[in-house]
Amino acid sequence: MQPLIFSKIKKTKISTFPLILLVSLMLSLTFIVPNVRAQKPPLSLTNIIIALSSNKVTLAERNEILTNAVKERGITFELTPQIEKELENNGAAKVLIEAIKQKSVVVKIAPTIEPKLTPTATPMPTPTPVEPDFAFYKKQADENAAKGELEIAITNYTKSIELNSKNPAVYLNRALVFFKKKDYESAINDYDKVIEINPKELIAYSNRANSFEKLGNVEKAVADYKKILELDDKNEAAINNLKRIEDERAREIQRQKDEIAALAQTQNNKEKSKEEQTIVKTESTDNSQIVDLGRINNSMIIEMATPVYSQIAKSLNLQGQVTVQITIDEEGKVTSAESSEGHKLLREAAELAARRSRFKPAIVNGKAVKAKGYIVYNFVR
Repeated sequence: MQPLIFSKIKKTKISTFPLILLVSLMLSLTFIVPNVRAQKPPLSLTNIIIALSSNKVTLAERNEILTNAVKERGITFELTPQIEKELENNGAAKVLIEAIKQKSVVVKIAPTIEPKLTPTATPMPTPTPVEPDFAFYKKQADENAAKGELEIAITNYTKSIELNSKNPAVYLNRALVFFKKKDYESAINDYDKVIEINPKELIAYSNRANSFEKLGNVEKAVADYKKILELDDKNEAAINNLKRIEDERAREIQRQKDEIAALAQTQNNKEKSKEEQTIVKTESTDNSQIVDLGRINNSMIIEMATPVYSQIAKSLNLQGQVTVQITIDEEGKVTSAESSEGHKLLREAAELAARRSRFKPAIVNGKAVKAKGYIVYNFVR
């Protein structure tokens, strides 16, 4: 058992004790007869410090009186380094401290004796196992996701959702894991659920827009960014993303135009060069005639280029059929391709694909001749 240590008593507080208490203590230490002295109780730490602080006699006299009293009556406390320091600070002489050391005791508290009880054999109930709950699975899933254990995280998030399907945070976290796995459609489904529970959750709109962009669905991404601005018209991320998409659209349109113009120029240069090198033949008038093939069928195709269905055309929801009129030379090469119906972006893509294609030459009387016909391209999202 640890010894009892009394708290430090400052000199500034001792001066407030009544004068009569100091005088009474000093008289009890010096003028009592032997038969009475033997009945006096041991000195406490407070008794000694109060006596040291009295100014009725000199400090040397106080130390002498207290030394004799300690030797005769004993003390009620154990002298520790802290208490010894406190006594020195209050003027205790070495002889007094030595007397206290000799009389130092450890105050012990009598232990409480518990009554002995006759033990009875009480059967211990079998503890009921605790079933994992929503919080357990969510915590496990969060830890799995942080460690990169994506499949396990999805499994635990799914279990937590089965226990509580109204907590949007779980759907949001599972969507982030799906996004890391590049399963953008599953991520979008979870973001849909978050928005269904909390229609003002900006993070869900922003992350869903990002997922739509990954899938190439720019229009839906734009719709989500605009929804964010409806809820927070100063949202910088949404503003910047909308501007970025518009800039990308403009660049894509310009790129398409530049590509088409470059290919058209190349084709014109080839045709011009071919015209300059052509030797007019007069052996048979059959060679100068142009055969109308109608709609080009598969039996005539050597190489059919597929038109580029640009992201810009998709985002603008451009679709439908485009008919391209073509002219084929004696080698089966397309010398001209023109369309008159459909959106300009679709027509340009279809004409470009037609010029890149190659067909079997038309044969009349055993000789290859020029021919014309048309190709139908169907643009569907």
